[in-house]
Formats: sequence, structure tokens, C-alpha cells
Amino acid sequence: MSSWEFHSLHRRSEINVSEQNPVASYLDTRYPWFAKKLRPACMQHDGYLKAFLKVIPPMSEDCLYLNIFYPNRTHEDPTIRYPVVIHIHGGSYVCGSNHLYPGHVLASMGVVFVSISYRLGPFDLFHQVIMMSGSDLSCWAVTDPNRVRSRYYAIELGRALGCSSVLGDRVAASQAAMRGEQWKPSGAADVPEGQFGNGSAKPRLAIPFTARIDASALLRCLRHKSTAEEIANNSLLTPLDGAPNFVWSPVVDGTSGFLPRVPLEERKQGRFDALPLLAGVTHDEGSQVLLSNLARWEERRFRIKDFTDAVVRRTIGNFLNSEKVFRFQTTAEELYTRYTWWPNMANNSARWENMVALISDYVINTPLDTVLRFHASSNPKTYFYEFAYLSPNDTLRTPERGVYHGAEQPFLFGFPFLDVEFWQRYFGGTDLPRLANRTYFYPHDTNVSEWVMQADPTPQPIKNVTWPVFKRPWDGYLFISLNSTPKFHFRPGQMAFWRERFFRLAEPLSPSPPIYYFPLFDAQLATVVLGLLLSVVISLVVVVIVLLNRRPRPEQFRHSVRLAPPGAAPGSAFQTAFEDAFTTRSIMSPLSSQYVTQSDPYTPTTTRNGSINGLQERGSNCQLSLGGVPSIRRVHPPPPPPPAHNRRVCRQRDSRGATELEDYSLESLPMFCQAVDI
Repeated sequence: MSSWEFHSLHRRSEINVSEQNPVASYLDTRYPWFAKKLRPACMQHDGYLKAFLKVIPPMSEDCLYLNIFYPNRTHEDPTIRYPVVIHIHGGSYVCGSNHLYPGHVLASMGVVFVSISYRLGPFDLFHQVIMMSGSDLSCWAVTDPNRVRSRYYAIELGRALGCSSVLGDRVAASQAAMRGEQWKPSGAADVPEGQFGNGSAKPRLAIPFTARIDASALLRCLRHKSTAEEIANNSLLTPLDGAPNFVWSPVVDGTSGFLPRVPLEERKQGRFDALPLLAGVTHDEGSQVLLSNLARWEERRFRIKDFTDAVVRRTIGNFLNSEKVFRFQTTAEELYTRYTWWPNMANNSARWENMVALISDYVINTPLDTVLRFHASSNPKTYFYEFAYLSPNDTLRTPERGVYHGAEQPFLFGFPFLDVEFWQRYFGGTDLPRLANRTYFYPHDTNVSEWVMQADPTPQPIKNVTWPVFKRPWDGYLFISLNSTPKFHFRPGQMAFWRERFFRLAEPLSPSPPIYYFPLFDAQLATVVLGLLLSVVISLVVVVIVLLNRRPRPEQFRHSVRLAPPGAAPGSAFQTAFEDAFTTRSIMSPLSSQYVTQSDPYTPTTTRNGSINGLQERGSNCQLSLGGVPSIRRVHPPPPPPPAHNRRVCRQRDSRGATELEDYSLESLPMFCQAVDI
């Protein structure tokens, strides 16, 4: 087995320029790379590291570096190309460090191992490039009401640090309303025997979250007025009710950002690199999530012997409420039916294992299975494993945890091959991490570690077992335990239910209560103003219509003006008849149904109810009102009869032959006739 070398690549920002050696310009830095020791961990709350390290390593915002472990063989081909493994530590985006994952054993086996540090929690949101991309805490995103989680937590962090850009009274009032009695998880005193509790999706919709913030001022406060330690100590916020448990997490930026769409949509559109993929899960991925949720829902820690059927029903109900499910009762009954050990209803161990499987399938197994299916359709080198081995020397081993999330990590990095002397040399002292206290000298520990490190993919069978490829229709994978065996179709019924059925059945709501980054009063004011403007416009339209309808209309305007036939000259018979129609008129009196005939247009007109003296212009008439006060009204006479020379002849063929009808005027021609000039 070859030796190894460790290099930590890091860019220092404080160093004497005169001491620097020339560096290549393509490195895009004025300073060389240093690779001598482990650099500080990224700023975070120290609660997580205390669980694994007796001595907390130094922490700093200046933490972006790589740890590179590579083989150092005395005799080797200088042109040899080693495979590279890149490791990104976990920690829910708020904690973790690559100090916990040394790559010495992998490097000694001919692998270049690279571990990455990245900013955690809110510290990952302050970079200028991120701010300008429209992501997270940029001014545009903070004021966008459709972006819920990260902005809510930014507001809460600013309020905890006393930033004046957040009106904390409104935030506090909204949270007090949101976390009232209706949000209290269903406990033993609230849920009758055999029931799941009450759904909280409908009342959740009625509670708004309001806060007015100045995005730029909030950023300035978080970046300059608060120390890194203050931000780190206040960054462990309570997750928003109805939102995922990841407080500080990547968000969708839109088409101009780093994440234009959610990863599932990106994969559906084929927007991913079809690289060879090796992925896997542990047998009890959701055990720690279930334990933490039970402690919050039931307000006490549970052991398997206490996990009765009533607790199972309350757990299902609280789980559905945490996922803001609208169809509560139907979905609860479906989950209870699928995840109940029906052969023995009194078996608490089987009941616990099934409930852990429910959380595991929903949180990790189904999403990873979906990713594998997309990759397998594009690249045949896709492999999957289920890790089901737990060392007797594991200090975190409990019946409730089982093969917990991350239990395969020590075997992946070859910890069973490392001794106490290595850990002392690695950390430079006697205060060793708790991982080093797990003396992995159990014979099967090295066996399993060899599987995890070497069985990818097996060009030759290892220990008489070949790792099958994950591809349709077989979906092969490796079940890693004391006796590792290839298997096919990882939990197909459960994967299909969560992928194809659950969301249509449950109808989960969007993260609620809805968050508005400006008070509702602004929206209400805008609505009132627009409503008033619309009312004024409608009123004006109604007034115009009424005025148009009230205009005086000539009641006796019944005649039709005939156009002169083509070529008619002035003084023709048509023009003469047209003028005669307006010089001799029969005028109806408004006080009677009698017609008054007037031959001289300038002679005063007298009716039986009164008289007026005056001249009447051509084309108008003098009319008396009921009170004897004269009023002028233009009355048009009925049309005169058509002149004889403007008649038509209608020729109609009937059963007796052609018949000539000469008494029809132009207006009264029958539709079945053809008019001709005489």
C-alpha cells in the first residue's frame, strides 16, 4: 500500500507581497497556493461540531479552500492518470466541516480525493455575485412575495440581531397568530383513540404574515453591523410552519440565476450532465428525523416499546399537517394502510420500522430513486446501493436509530483501517474526534469498507459478487451488509406511490401562511383607489348614455329620400318632386291628431288651443305647448306619393301566363317581381 500526501489549497488574503514567488497568471490571483495544514472551518453554530469533535477547530469567514489527497508512490509512471473523488460534506446547509472526512485511505488506494469547504447558513448569502443574480438576499428577491423561505429567515435573522430595517412588532404579531392553538401538534389528549387528529391546512390559509422591510438596509445591517459570531449564534432558526425543515438552502433564481428551475424540472428537460453515477441510501435514513419530530410533536423522547398504534396515528396526522396536506383524512388512511404491519398489530418493533420507512421513502429514497432513473436513461454507468450494516463498535448505535443517515461514511473513507496514532497525528494532539474513538477493528468492518471503496463497478467479481447496473427494467442494486448480495427493484410499490400518487391524493398547499413583505394595508389601499377610479369611469359612461337617450327625437320623420337616378340633371322631374315634398306639408299638431296644412311658409300658424305670431322658416314649424307658450320644433312631413313618371312595372308569370301589374310603387314592389322602367 502506497503512502499519501495531503495538500490544502487556500488563497491567503493577508501576506507580504515581497515574500511571494511568481505564480502563473491563469491562476487569477496575486498570491500562491498554500498546502501545509487544515484551514479553518466555515462560520457556523458550534452545536453540530461538538457532537463529533472534542475540540472545535478554528472558524472563519475566510474558509473557501480545497483539501487534496493524492497517492505518493515511489515508482510509478509519470503519465499515470488517477481517478478523482470529490466530496461535499453534508449538514443541511448550516453546519459541517471537511475536518471530519480525511481522505488518506482512499489516496493510499490510488484515488485522488478532494474535499470542499463552502460557506454555511446565512454567510452563503452575502456574496456580491449572489446578490446581483437575483438569488436569496438580493434586493429584488427580498421584496418578492413569491419567494418564501429564505426571505422569511432573513427577516427573522435581522429581527434577532436588532436590525432596524425590519418592523419586528408586525413579524412577532404574525408569528404569534400563526403559532396559536390551531398549530399545536396533536398530542395524546387531543386525538381520540383510533383517529389521526384534525387537518390544519384550511385554517392555515386565513393567517397572513406581514412585514415591511428595507432590503438594502437589511443587507447592510447583516454584513457590517453584526459580527460573524453573532450571526452564527442566531442562525439556528425555527423552520417555518408548513415549509421544509431546511432553513438556509438554495432557492430557484429564475432564468437569469444559478438555479433557473427546480432540479426535477431541469432533469425532465434533460438539462443535466449524464455522468457516471454511484448513489446510495442507508436502511434507516429517516430514523433521526422521526426521533426529532416525535420529540417536538409529543414533547418527550420515545422508545420502541412506547410506540403504540395510537402514537402511529398521531404521528401520521402530525406529519401530514407539517406537509400542509389539504385532503387530510383520506391521505392519513392511505398511509396508515400502506405502512402498518398487518400480520401482527401488536409488534411495536415492526410498527417503528414501518414508520421509519415512511419518513425515509418520502424524504430521501423517492427523490434519489427519481434522480437515478433520469441518469440511467442517459448513461448506462449508473449504480445504486442500500447500506444495511452497523458496526457493534458504533457509539451512535441504538435500536431506534438503526442504520442511520450517514452510517456508511466511516466505511467509505476507510476508517476501519486507521488507528489512534493516525488520528493523533492528523489533529496534532491528544483530543481526538469521537469518530476516532470508534475502534473499527471488528473483522467485518474492514470487509464492508472494502466493499464501499472498491466495488465500483466490479470489472471482476469481488468476494464472488458482481454489482449490477441500475437500469430499466431490472433496476439492479447492491445490498451491502455482512453478506452483500445483488438485488433488483428497490421498494417499487412505495417509490411509485410517492412519485405518482401521493401529491395528487394529498393536494399539499404552498408554504403557508403566505408571506407579504409589505403590509396588507398597501394592497388594500391600492384596491380601494382602483375601485374608486373604476366607479367614476362607470358613472361617466352611464351619464353619457342617459344624455344621449334624452335628446329630442322627431316623431313624424317617416319619409325616405329617394336618390336621383344616374344622369338626372338639375330641374328634372325628380328634383321638382323633391322640392315639392318640402314646400307643401301636412303638419300634425302636438295637441291633437289633426293635420294642419300650410301653404305659405311665412304665414303665422294658429291652432285651436292658442296662436302665435311670427315667421316660420322654411323646413320648420311653430308648435304650441300645453301652457300656451310657443316652442319651436322641427317636424318633417310624410313622403309625397311618387310621381307617375317614376313608377315601375312588375311582370309576374303565373299559371295563366304573363301578367302585367302597373300599380306598384318602388317601395311596395313584391319580392317575387322583377322591376323594370316603363
